[in-house]
Amino acid sequence: MNDLFARLAQSFENERRFIADASHELRTPLAGLLAQTQVALKTQQEEMRTPALKKIEQAVHRMTHMVQQLLVLSRIDSDETLVEKQPTDLNQEVIQVISDLDHSAHSKQIEIELFNNNSHLISSNTQLLSVMIRNLIDNAIRYTPVGGHIEVSINAEQTLVTLCVEDSGPGIPKDMRKQVLQRFYRRIETASTTKGSGLGLSIVSQIASIHQASLYLDRSALGGLKVLLVFPQLQEQRAA
Repeated sequence: MNDLFARLAQSFENERRFIADASHELRTPLAGLLAQTQVALKTQQEEMRTPALKKIEQAVHRMTHMVQQLLVLSRIDSDETLVEKQPTDLNQEVIQVISDLDHSAHSKQIEIELFNNNSHLISSNTQLLSVMIRNLIDNAIRYTPVGGHIEVSINAEQTLVTLCVEDSGPGIPKDMRKQVLQRFYRRIETASTTKGSGLGLSIVSQIASIHQASLYLDRSALGGLKVLLVFPQLQEQRAA
């Protein structure tokens, strides 16, 4: 009974935090969306209506992305089935995500290179692993300037498998690297120029913890951010 009450209490706390996070973060973009809608409805001038409609479209895209990220966080917090794991080829998951995001990179003329294209097995929840990889590469695309470069590498050494994502964007100063793992934290320097919700790296950190993976942020040789994830290698692959 005590265990049941404890789980119920945790579930209620997760729901409370989700509602608080969602209401806090959606309040400002919703207010902006309403303002732009009112401008579009009131004006008879096409030169004012068109920019307002474009801003409405951008706001809807931002909120859609934010809601999707919030739902991922909520599911991580509350759904125990998401931590069920199975043998997963990390390389195949990375290839799939890069393929899915290729159009975003292409639109910014960004080249994504994948190094060490070999099979490396880890124990993971495939759905969560895909979300984590997608957040990492999507972040790299978002913050890398037009014509930039992204490198993704997968390596195995003894009992560990590493996934490294590097970009040629602005990077993150050393003294801010812990802060960017917090929910909704966004750097002032990039918040006004790059779309985002401030949830991507927080989600990466949580999913890494579920997979007993270590997460490191550093400066990339490309000039931007280097994100390194270190997973335990699946035992059967070590034996092979």
